[in-house]
Amino acid sequence: MGNKTTSVADWGRQVLMCQSAGCDDTLEMIYQNTSIAKASVFIDPVSVHSLDMKIIPSKMAVLTYMAELSEAFPYCCIAGMGWNKIYELMTCVKVRMEVKKFGHCDLLDHAAWALCHDTKICRTTDDSRLQEYRSFTTGIVVAFLQWTVFGLSDMAKYVTQPALMPLTLKDFAFNVTCST
Repeated sequence: MGNKTTSVADWGRQVLMCQSAGCDDTLEMIYQNTSIAKASVFIDPVSVHSLDMKIIPSKMAVLTYMAELSEAFPYCCIAGMGWNKIYELMTCVKVRMEVKKFGHCDLLDHAAWALCHDTKICRTTDDSRLQEYRSFTTGIVVAFLQWTVFGLSDMAKYVTQPALMPLTLKDFAFNVTCST
């Protein structure tokens, strides 16, 4: 018996997603090709290139997401080179949120988190609420993509209404119109 599974890529629903310094390359790709994807998700982004960029006239939906402790010492994200800057550069449907009391490595699997935590390379929390944070982040990303990529408008409320979110946000903004 052979594998009879087939699939066809739907390039009209392509999504880019990045974390940390990997977001520098992702943002550069978007800057070079504004229609490369339907949506992009930036998790705790760091982008040196963003400092020299002008507004990016793209219809791509963008979620910029930051853990509050990522910009606390020891710095894993640098203020002015990340989530706020990327939000400012984009012109269409965009959401910006900063989640309180979590760190840059808190999304990583346990071994990577423990390395980060033990070496204090980035500020982390203890491990008592990591599963809650990871589930929250996953839920936000899924709701954002269901809304912006698949057109399920009812999902927008889970990304645009902090009262429906189980974790506290330090900063939050969104724009559901395009200015391009």
